[in-house]
Amino acid sequence: MTLRDNALAVSATLLATVIEPVTDAITPALAEAFASTAELLRHLAG
Repeated sequence: MTLRDNALAVSATLLATVIEPVTDAITPALAEAFASTAELLRHLAG
């Protein structure tokens, strides 16, 4: 394996084990926050 192959393997492992679960956990919270903000803005707009 070359250095590039190793870097790609590490990146893929990090993506699968760290980034995806964190993103999956944060995304619903962000969606809820955006929905709440939009609702608040509609309320303020009258």
